[in-house]
Amino acid sequence: IQALLTAITIAAFGWGLSYAQEQTVLTISQHLAQAVSSQTPLSPEDLPTAISNVREQAFLTVFLFVALLTLLFSYIVTRFALSPTRKALASQKRFIGDIAHELRTPLAVIKTSTEVALFDPNVAPDTRSLLESTLVEIDRVSEIIHNLLSMNSFTRPGAFTVAPVSLPTLIESVVERHQKLATSRGIALTVDTASVPHAEGNAVALEQVITNLVKNALTYTPANQGGRVAIMLRSEYKR
Repeated sequence: IQALLTAITIAAFGWGLSYAQEQTVLTISQHLAQAVSSQTPLSPEDLPTAISNVREQAFLTVFLFVALLTLLFSYIVTRFALSPTRKALASQKRFIGDIAHELRTPLAVIKTSTEVALFDPNVAPDTRSLLESTLVEIDRVSEIIHNLLSMNSFTRPGAFTVAPVSLPTLIESVVERHQKLATSRGIALTVDTASVPHAEGNAVALEQVITNLVKNALTYTPANQGGRVAIMLRSEYKR
């Protein structure tokens, strides 16, 4: 495509030079004929001015043609270059959508079974606490799947809900779930959220980000060496 563009551009410039020469010769011939046949003498500046106008028009025509041709070829090259990327993104979106839809059914079954088990008044307190915790995690996974489907479809941006979120509460919840992991690795896990106001965002998505950060910090901090993972939350306003 680039070679074709170069060839057409050279041909356009060649045509422009040929056209300018032809028009220049034609203009000179017309002025000579007018000088011979006309009773009114021509000004010495008329012929150079006419030749200059012809050349400017010819070069302007060639320039506009080359500019339009370059834009057209740039669009074609961009389409060809981005075609693999678009196909990869489309495949990725289909994969995420298929996985999310497939996970919804077993999660719904597990959630229903857990809720039915909680209806039994004879369930032991420890078992009830475990089932309630399982139910909370199932709801969290369901919301993550919902967020995946929402982010996977740009045609429904409103599906990704945004609301006021208490970041300190969110962080404390994540820390509580990872406290056993920190203790098992001999790592001190501390939290300092200060006085941060509520933030606007998606609670599940933010919790997922915080969970990943805390889990990575605990995983890659050397175990049983007096390590410490500190979580600090501050608000910054930039103008």
